[in-house]
Amino acid sequence: MSSGNDNILIVDDNISIQDDFRKILNSSAQESDPKMNELEQQLFGETSSSESHFFNNKQINYRLSFSSQGNEAIEKIIEAEKKADSFSVVFMDVRMPPGIDGIEAASQIRKIAPHTQIVICSAYSDYSWEDMVKKLGNPEGIIFLKKPFDKIEVQQLALSLSEKWKTARKLEYHINNLEKIVKEKVDELAVAQMQSVESAKFAALGIMSAGLAHELNTPLCAILIASEQVIEKLADDAETPKTKLVSKLLKQIVSMAEKMATIIKAFRGYSRNEKNDSYEFINVKSIIDNALLFCEHKFVENKIELHVENRTQSGELNCHPAQICQVVLNLLNNSFDAIKNQTEKWIKIELDEIDNNIQIVVIDSGQGIPEHVAKNIMVPFYTTKEVGQGTGLGLSISKGIIDQHRGTFQLDTTHPNTRFVVKIPKTQPL
Repeated sequence: MSSGNDNILIVDDNISIQDDFRKILNSSAQESDPKMNELEQQLFGETSSSESHFFNNKQINYRLSFSSQGNEAIEKIIEAEKKADSFSVVFMDVRMPPGIDGIEAASQIRKIAPHTQIVICSAYSDYSWEDMVKKLGNPEGIIFLKKPFDKIEVQQLALSLSEKWKTARKLEYHINNLEKIVKEKVDELAVAQMQSVESAKFAALGIMSAGLAHELNTPLCAILIASEQVIEKLADDAETPKTKLVSKLLKQIVSMAEKMATIIKAFRGYSRNEKNDSYEFINVKSIIDNALLFCEHKFVENKIELHVENRTQSGELNCHPAQICQVVLNLLNNSFDAIKNQTEKWIKIELDEIDNNIQIVVIDSGQGIPEHVAKNIMVPFYTTKEVGQGTGLGLSISKGIIDQHRGTFQLDTTHPNTRFVVKIPKTQPL
């Protein structure tokens, strides 16, 4: 859109009339020779000095362009639209042999630049009103000016139509901007509502898991204690084959019971109410381990190779552990969905310390994400999964969590595989 409202196109095959428009619409061109004055008087008639004085004092200098044929005018309109420097007003003659006439040119211009105001100028009645409306469609934005016309009338039309065009463009911009703002706010509210629902679910799950953990931990402790006591008793008679077998089985029971206790502990930590969860220092590797407890089994079942490279020194991170675990789980689950049907299937997690940040990188064997998907991937509710397979909120929520931790959450579009990079400051402000 043009920054002003002063871009006007004059279309007339008479060069003298083009010169007259230049003189009328540009206050700097006030002087002319007697022959031009005589032609102006024949074309526009007499104009009072007070009227001229009013418009000359306005000192409006329009950016005028000129065409002698309809096709040439259409090309200029197209070029102006490409440059986003639209014409606000077109003064269009009707008879311009040998090319198309002004009505046909105006009809095509309306299709190219529907907001441009058009003034049809003619001394002849080549078209009836009905014919012109039929040809041009809705007469809104079209004004008919019969020659000879008044000089002030031309100035008034140029000024009022330019202002009308400018006002309409401003209104269009504000409406589009308002629609964008409304959409963003609606999306934000939807995400907030979804997060609220998820938080409520996790809060309820946390309460339930606390009781469940208590009920499970009691018999688990009994199993562990009893198994360890039996193992100790069997130690005196450890040489018999039967004793060795029983001892081996008991050790497997102990191992499974300890794993169950670990899973319950991780489950309670993940499902607790995050709003009441304060920042704490925790080793980032333990967050990864907890996340893997929830999804490692499906990687094994689907023969997906999993590699974890921990290159951190201390690995200490001040964060909401449950939230960071949620981010890692989202990335791992997305990787699983993307590669589970591929021939080559692997996922790699890399942990690094860079300056004062902990970096978590999740790479999978996928061949990257297409550009048109990548630019929308963080947008709430955008998903490439089948209906019922995803909400399109996982990555946007993950990004929001990392933003709250003053970190960065990015898709590395330069990597040949699908690679997400998460950076989180080691410490958070008090």
